[in-house]
Amino acid sequence: MTRLKKKGFTLIELLVVIAIIAILIGLLLPAVQKVREAAARTQCNNNLKQLGLAVHNFQSTYGNFPPARTEDLYLTWAVLVLPYVEQESLYKKFDQTQRYYNQPTAGGDPRIAEVKAFFCPSFPRTTRISASGDGTGAGSHNPGSCADYAGVSGSQERYNPNPAPAGWQNWRDGDGANGAFKRAIKPGPSIRGEISFAKLSDGTSNTFLIGEKHVAPQWFGVGAASASGNGGDGSIYNADHEWHFVRVAGPGYPLASSPTDTTAAVTSVHHSIYGSYHSGVVNFAFCDASVRGVNKSTSTATLGLLAQRDDGLVIPDF
Repeated sequence: MTRLKKKGFTLIELLVVIAIIAILIGLLLPAVQKVREAAARTQCNNNLKQLGLAVHNFQSTYGNFPPARTEDLYLTWAVLVLPYVEQESLYKKFDQTQRYYNQPTAGGDPRIAEVKAFFCPSFPRTTRISASGDGTGAGSHNPGSCADYAGVSGSQERYNPNPAPAGWQNWRDGDGANGAFKRAIKPGPSIRGEISFAKLSDGTSNTFLIGEKHVAPQWFGVGAASASGNGGDGSIYNADHEWHFVRVAGPGYPLASSPTDTTAAVTSVHHSIYGSYHSGVVNFAFCDASVRGVNKSTSTATLGLLAQRDDGLVIPDF
């Protein structure tokens, strides 16, 4: 009787096949990762484009850019642009006559509503809702939706008084702010902003509008009133702490070279600057609603020129 031999892989052949598969995976994985990052960066660009156009539409409606905040402790520009990013129903849930901490919640808390346009897919967030420190003092907390973007209030965190106010009025988005975002014209709360296209004498294509925030992983969801420190990642709707919704770029305020940048120049102002989880660049929407990737090594002098709306100086290539 003739016996049929069973055909199959020998051990050596099987090992060769496994080795070939491993090599192919090793070759394809970086390519897949590059495709994913390219897709994430494209989505990030689209988000910023949408936000830039939202600011333009607000300007068309009211004659001015949205103010950085309607009043201290009240609401931010992120609330004001909601109707222009297809979030009209969410916008109507906010009560602009009430402080952030006193918003009505009967129909669902609008403060914890996550808006897709506010989040870059490259950020490896562990939370999109503020986890601590989003309150009026150390240890206090009122949860709200975070965001991966912040408006540009100018080139410095603190300005010389002009005229001579004291305290918070001189900070960031206060009287001296030289960027695209300033506080509302008083008395407030108010949606009346001081900045319009006419105030952008440097040109809309030469002026930052909104950029990606630098938020290291350990600070995800940590606000400014945290006992562990100022994470700068509280609610984008909360006008109590400006680090969450406006930041600065210029001398002393570089772009973070990486999400985990530990250089002294970055760690000392980590809650005030821009950065990204993209390779090599930080995405910014400009005041003409265009979006460009700015190299993370761009000099702070150049960043300062881009952050200012009316300095009148020539901006070098970047």
